[in-house]
Amino acid sequence: MKKEEQNRLLKIVKDNYREIAGQFNVTRKKHIWPELEILAENIQDGESVLDVGCGNGRLLDVLSNKKINYLGVDNSENLIELAKKNYPNYDFEVIDILDLEKINKKFNFVISVAVLHHLPSQNLRINALSQMLSVTQAGGKIIFSVWKLWGNKKY
Repeated sequence: MKKEEQNRLLKIVKDNYREIAGQFNVTRKKHIWPELEILAENIQDGESVLDVGCGNGRLLDVLSNKKINYLGVDNSENLIELAKKNYPNYDFEVIDILDLEKINKKFNFVISVAVLHHLPSQNLRINALSQMLSVTQAGGKIIFSVWKLWGNKKY
């Protein structure tokens, strides 16, 4: 895929989330996915967590009982503003998944829930994974999920 097409598709996704931020925030206030509760069990007090594509900060619903160093990042200014309102005691910044090198810190856990599938090409997804690795401390973990769009189809 040509770079111009990638950029056009990335802009569409960013524009869409800017437009639906309020509605997205409301729909994400339902009970959190059980899988995220299981994920949170591995995170201990004192550890650091980078939530990549944090949206409205919803991951904190399963982390708020832990004493962690948390940073949520998203490329949507509107969602970051909502996250700051929803979870005023935590840090949030407008940073794109493809620009994580702007963060001058390493984390025990880098978590990205339902974000990678928004990147329209394999090279962008590889870049994003590389960016996540660059902010993961030695021995740290990267945890990500994606939608399974095509069921059990093998590639």
